[in-house]
Formats: sequence, C-alpha cells, structure tokens
Amino acid sequence: MRIIELPADVVKRIAAGEVVVRPVSVVKELIENSIDAGAKTVTLYIENGGKSLIEVIDDGVGMERDEILLAIKPHTTSKIKDVSDLYSLSTYGFRGEALASIVNVSETSIISKTSNQAIGSEVIVRGGEVLKVNDISCNTGTTIRVRNLFFNIPARRRFLSSANIEARMITELFQKFMLSLPQTHLVLIKDGEQIYNAIPTSDILERILIIFPELRADHFIKIDAEDNGMRVSGYMTRLGIGLKNRIGQIFFVNGRYVRVSQLYKSFEVAVGSSASLHPYCIMYLKIPSDMIDVNVHPQKLEVKFSKYQKLQELIVRAVRKGLSSSISHKITVQKPLRSSSMGVESSRTADEKEIRTSSVFGEPRKSGSSSFVYERDKFRKVSKVSESSLFVGNESKEEASQEYLRISNLRIIGVLGERYIICQQADKLIFVDQHAAHERILYEDLKSKSEELLKPQILAFPIELKLDQLRLDILREKKEFLKKLGFEIDPKHDKAVIKTLPTILPSSKLEETLREIISELRIAEFVDESKVLDSIYAKLACASAVKTSDKLQLQDIYELIKKLLDRKLLTCPHGRPLMLEISEKDLDRWFKRS
Repeated sequence: MRIIELPADVVKRIAAGEVVVRPVSVVKELIENSIDAGAKTVTLYIENGGKSLIEVIDDGVGMERDEILLAIKPHTTSKIKDVSDLYSLSTYGFRGEALASIVNVSETSIISKTSNQAIGSEVIVRGGEVLKVNDISCNTGTTIRVRNLFFNIPARRRFLSSANIEARMITELFQKFMLSLPQTHLVLIKDGEQIYNAIPTSDILERILIIFPELRADHFIKIDAEDNGMRVSGYMTRLGIGLKNRIGQIFFVNGRYVRVSQLYKSFEVAVGSSASLHPYCIMYLKIPSDMIDVNVHPQKLEVKFSKYQKLQELIVRAVRKGLSSSISHKITVQKPLRSSSMGVESSRTADEKEIRTSSVFGEPRKSGSSSFVYERDKFRKVSKVSESSLFVGNESKEEASQEYLRISNLRIIGVLGERYIICQQADKLIFVDQHAAHERILYEDLKSKSEELLKPQILAFPIELKLDQLRLDILREKKEFLKKLGFEIDPKHDKAVIKTLPTILPSSKLEETLREIISELRIAEFVDESKVLDSIYAKLACASAVKTSDKLQLQDIYELIKKLLDRKLLTCPHGRPLMLEISEKDLDRWFKRS
C-alpha cells in the first residue's frame, strides 16, 4: 500500500476528534473561550444532552467579522504568538484548535460584537463550510450555537451515551467552572429548566455548599500555605466527614481543573492513608508558569510539574496546618466513683449500664446451655499464622491452603473487643470477624432471595435528602431501577424525597448507603450491569450487617458460625478474610517452646 497525503477534509475531521470527543468537550472549550474573552456572565443552554444544542452566551470583549472568520480556521488564536509564550500561559486556551474543530463537526452559528461597533456580525458554518455572513443587532459579547454535533460523522454520534449521561457530564464540568470562577456569574439551563444560577461571590465556600448541599460550613477546614513562589489554598472537610471514593476531591492549577494522580496521592500523604473515608477537598494551586507544563493533553486536563517534590511538601504542610488548627483541646474530668451499700459503684445512669444486644437471625431459642457444639468435616483454612500476621497486623504472605480442616466439637468461647468471635476446636483457636461474616451472609442472601430482603418498607414520615443536581439527575434516570431495590424516591428541584426503603436496610444507614449507591450508578453505563448490581448488594449488606460494638446473643453467634460453615464462605464481599486459625503449634513457635 502506497503512502498518500490525506485530503484536507479528512485531516480536519481527524483533528476535530482529538479535541471534540463528546458534547462536554464542546462546552469546556466554549466556556474557556468566554472566560479568556473577559466575560463576567456566561450562560449555557443545552438540549438533549448537548447532542441537539449547545449554546454559550457571554458578555466578553466580542469579535469583529474578520476575527470570526479567522477564528474558525485551525491554529488561529489571540492568546499566544510564538513558542516562548507556551511557557508563560495565563489563559485557558492557547492551541487555536477548539473552534475550528467544533465547526467542522457541527452546524454552528457565531454572533459577536465589540463595544466600539454599532452592529454585530453573524457567521453560519456547516461542517467547516461557511454558508452565510450577516449583519445582526446584538449586545457586546459572543453567542455560539452548536447544533447536531457529529452530524457528518455518524459513527462518532452513534457511540455517544444517552442524553441523560451526556447531560450529567456537562453538569459535572459546569460545577468545576463554578468552583474555579467564583467571581463570574454562571447560569446553566438544561432542556428549558434552570439548573444553576451562581451569582458572583468573594467566598468560594458558598459555591462549595451549593455543589455539596449535604455538607455544612462548619464541616470544612481552611487550608493555606505558601513557599518557593507556590501557594496552596482551599477547603477540606474534617477527618471522619467524607466519601468512600475520591469524587469529592477536586484540584485546580492556576484556575484550571486538572486530573493528576500525583495530587490525589499528595493529599492522601497529608491526611494519612489509614482514614476510612476520603475527606472532601477543593484545592487551588498557584504555581509559576515556568514550573508547570500544561501542553500535555489536547483537552488540557493533565499538567506536569518541574518541582513536584517541593509541591507535595507544600500540600502536606497546608493540609496538616489546617487539621492542626481545627483540633479543639479539651480536658474532661471524670466523675468520681461513689460508694453504695453493696460496695463501690460507678456513677453511670441505669441507661448507661444497659448492655446493648443485637439479634441477627431472630429470637434465640431457649436453652440452658452456655455453649454450642457443631460438628462438620470440612472447613477451609484462610491462611497460616505468622508472627507478622498475628502480632503486627500484616497479612500472611503464605498462600491460603486449599485443603479443608476437619472440625469437630467446635466450641464458642466468647467475643474479643466486641468484634472477633473466638472459637475452639481441639488444639486450635479460630477467630471470626463478626461484621465481615454477617456481611457476606447477607450478600449471599441478597443474590439468592433478593425479593424478600428488598421488599419496600413504607416510611411513616418520608425522609428528605439534600442532593446536588448531578445526583438528582441520576435518581431521575434510575428511578425504576431503584424501585426494584426497594427505594421509592421522588427527586425534587434541590432534594430527594424518599418514601420507601428496602426491608434489609436500617433507616439510620439510609443516607450514607444511598449516596454510595448513586456513586455506583454514575458508572453504570460504562460497566457490566451485573457488576453494578453486585456492588450495590455488597453496599446494602455492609450497611445492614452487625457492627463492631454490637453485642450478639449466644444463639446469634452460633447461627452465624453455622451458616459460614454450611456455605463454605471464606471472604467478605470485598475480598477480606473472614477467619483466622491459630494452632497450639503456632503458639509454641511464638513462645519458642518448640
């Protein structure tokens, strides 16, 4: 096959595909152009997820007719002039590719006027071809309407997601602009409905609370540190307030939203990897332009740092300084013990003396026996015990044995730390994680008899849950799917009204669990549906299982162990081991008696 030079129209469409991937790409480029033009107000209209219409109206400096005609050509820009400018960028755009790429794959109308013009200009372009140039009466600024995106690339249009998903991507991007541009008036109107009307503010926390309505101002800590010409500022939530994923962590470099794995890692180093929840974090990094390279990715979502180690040290310092300032130092004086006729007695109230019990499998059978014996021939060993796994907390490096241990006269000894059930079998001790064990049993039950456990339970008083527009859109789209899980939810303008929840789920865990389910549904279109459902079952099981500090009745412990053995379950739904075995020989080795 001989090498040929590609026709100009093919080159244009290939180039457009690098910048314009889907509707959200168009929105990003057009809003960035508006900001670079000095706009104080930017209004975005979308229809059908941006596939039918994307319209951006701004009050920036505008363009004259000749500038419009030049702007739709590739590699034309007002933002750089030579190579040296690439190393001192102060604008969002600089490549001169965006508008040319957009007009090549859509039907576009551009209306613009500068402040010193009496009349504006309109240029209509279809698939890169200029169809009409008109005079038009308009305000100072620019209006760009993009219709029928990818009309001339059917294959690309077919591979777009549903209108709901494309709209969610645009909403999520718009939220990033709201956070990066607090002094710009930003309006989003989707299918005729106003979603956001963010007026200018000098306090970015106001915008943060609009996007994360489940949080309060007192949940946040201010972070700020400066060194070597770099500055780190923003807000993060107090430890213990966060998500099980990093969706709530958002980073901006010189005003530009970026996705850089190094920044997530630096924040984790600062917070500590042992935290069970990832704190929310809105972080702004101001870095001299000669210390970063933004010319890495066509969509400018990635940057490279020339002094990353210094930057990480600054991030760690800013975060830890904020955390330190948020700690309140209190001295608590415990009430003295008082004597009674029966001797020394604690000053706790009667309620405090009560021992809380949890019944996992229903009412216990009446029995005078304080222990239960259960015989079974087969029981899989989780792992052999080593010094590190037993006393340091590290997992054993030895592979789990695939042979079954013979179990007879299994005797329940008790519970350690209100977390681990201790059993004895001959010369072996077996430790069982009560939460993980119950979680796995519920997970298996959900997979085999979900109708019973997911039966809707009507709430006497509907629960209102504040959610941002992104999550509300997901609830609207997945309303019928959630009904099958036992949730009847009515999404309103700024909240969700929950009328029923599945029988398995305690109402106290409703808010946390529903937020996690929504996070799973965000990616439902991109992964196998069965995997999403399994993940949701795992979250429901985790929320419904007994917890550390739940004091189980003896009969419940017996039933828990029995079900584990009957079903030969080894791990929780997340893959963590359920049981650990320690033999007398293991103890002898530890105490050096062998």
